[in-house]
Amino acid sequence: MKKILLSVCLMLPSVNAFADTSYSKEKEVKFLVSTNDYSMIQIDGVKLKSADADSKYCDIDIARSKKLGKVVFKPVSDKKFTLFVTDVQGNTYPVRVVPNKKTAPDVFVIQPKEKKTEVSAADLLKLRRVNYAISTSNSRIKIATNLLTSMANGVVPYNVDVEKNNKSLYLWEEVKFNRDFSYKLGSLTGTKYTIQNITDKPMVILEKEFYTIAKNVLGVGVESPRLMPGEKTSVYVVNVSQ
Repeated sequence: MKKILLSVCLMLPSVNAFADTSYSKEKEVKFLVSTNDYSMIQIDGVKLKSADADSKYCDIDIARSKKLGKVVFKPVSDKKFTLFVTDVQGNTYPVRVVPNKKTAPDVFVIQPKEKKTEVSAADLLKLRRVNYAISTSNSRIKIATNLLTSMANGVVPYNVDVEKNNKSLYLWEEVKFNRDFSYKLGSLTGTKYTIQNITDKPMVILEKEFYTIAKNVLGVGVESPRLMPGEKTSVYVVNVSQ
């Protein structure tokens, strides 16, 4: 059995004062945005390339946007306007912004629709189906812990559905990051990621850095927190599905 660092909490830790709002690429978008301070927009798993809006209605903090990898912006009038956000893959997302003095600053997350891929027999051999189930009568934290442990040991209990993702994501400049598999158990979703150090220096992977990778994260597991140049490790995240 693999030894893995597991971290489980009762609530999602906050790294800033922003709320988190998401939407699908296919839906019509209209965001109620604070005029009192800067809000942010990011695209889930994809690096931003640019953002554009009429300067009469919107102030984009270019320096902070480049540093954070998010669009940092604030309406400068009470007029509605459209903010065009473009990712590195060339996809442009028009965001209709409705300024509001009473609302708080938000982080708005654009989530492109993904094509689901069935898990092949070869992939299931790597994961190893088992003939026992994870009990869903326990507390949510206990269920999340059991799901993390199953993922880390490469097993799939018979009441857990698994889906192959194999999608490259943007996390930091210093790493390659890939989403490998997703696991579904009731209202919980578990995700297995692979992360690789692509720098020429050792790095430490901290569990707390992955509590903002999804909404309502309950637990995180890191197989090997210390990575030498070129080394890879697995990261496991369990969150409450929307």
